[in-house]
Amino acid sequence: MATLNGIRQFKDEQDYREHFIVQKEIDKYLPGGKHFIDDAYISRTLADAEAKPADPARIREIIAKSESTCETRSCR
Repeated sequence: MATLNGIRQFKDEQDYREHFIVQKEIDKYLPGGKHFIDDAYISRTLADAEAKPADPARIREIIAKSESTCETRSCR
């Protein structure tokens, strides 16, 4: 790692990881040491959505609700 005009310069990705990333600073934001995004849950939800057909009445209901809560002129 070198410094040019007060800006840190890294040779490559490995140099960056070794001299810039502080794992304990990252870990404090990972509850229980796990990332907060649950990939398995997202995959299950997407698979469930693909497995059942869309309900046109429910879709119209969701769109109507979103339009009714719109507060700007650009929403319509």
